[in-house]
Amino acid sequence: MKVAIYTLGCKVNQYETQAMEQELLARGHTLTEFSDEADAYIVNTCSVTAVSDQKSRQVIHGVQRKHPGAVVAVCGCYPQTHADDVRKLGVDLISGTGDRTGFIRLLEEAAAEKRQIETAHALEIEQARKSAQDLIRYKDEEIERLRDMKARLSTKMVGETLEQHCETQFNQLRATAFPHAYFEKDNDASDGTKGDFIFRECDEAGNEIVSIMFEMKNENDTTATKHKNEDFFKKLDSDRKKKGCEYAVLVTLLEPESELYNTGIVDVSYRYEKMYVIRPQFFIPMITLLRNAAMNALAYKQELELVRQQNIDVTEFEEKLLGFQ
Repeated sequence: MKVAIYTLGCKVNQYETQAMEQELLARGHTLTEFSDEADAYIVNTCSVTAVSDQKSRQVIHGVQRKHPGAVVAVCGCYPQTHADDVRKLGVDLISGTGDRTGFIRLLEEAAAEKRQIETAHALEIEQARKSAQDLIRYKDEEIERLRDMKARLSTKMVGETLEQHCETQFNQLRATAFPHAYFEKDNDASDGTKGDFIFRECDEAGNEIVSIMFEMKNENDTTATKHKNEDFFKKLDSDRKKKGCEYAVLVTLLEPESELYNTGIVDVSYRYEKMYVIRPQFFIPMITLLRNAAMNALAYKQELELVRQQNIDVTEFEEKLLGFQ
């Protein structure tokens, strides 16, 4: 361990410093100038006057600022008479004027502990760097995989794959999160058109909580004609109304460069009532959001109905009371 010592005050302090230097050398450590880089810095303080106290604080602050990674130990008169003030400085080790050998042993332990912390911190940084590199490589590979998939599949096949993805996502959670829900493909084309999926959920009394018409859209990168999401709004709104659904949701990979649609969930009710455009990763969260909002609204309606019934009961009671009188 490389150690530097700064000595303030009288000849007694000078003698103490010389004794510490001899013991440090005997224990296999090396000494260096206080202005040089070291593993540990010892400030042997003086506290004869207020000026001495101030000088001690200045030296401690200076070494902490210049060498934040080193051990800073304070000994001598100042911590002997102003221990609380020294603790507030945030140094690593404090000792008075006695037990020189014990002080050096504690200094060695503090330095060893600091090295362990620095080693662990460096290891964490290295692991984080490797994890970040692995994540970047994974994302690059995933982007390339998706590009390759879209280049090989036809527009219809990609669209069907998106439908299968959403259906799989729902079925994985159906038993636990949506045990009473209906979620099936819309196969009814009797009105000349149909959506992709219909979601419905009712309470135990059979009252419908929420219903959603889903349309899934995607197209291949090599497709000559590029569609926009808004090209499908009118048809989706029509399907929603014909099938008696409350909400309409377009799950889409169209317009992949759009900052608007890449936010994840976009409310387009300014064009068509209760319509949303989402990216596939928000498929399950969107169902959950709409269902929770509908359940809150249902509870509110039930409370209103209860109050209304109570008012009716009170009115009937008043009428019966008047009739009795």
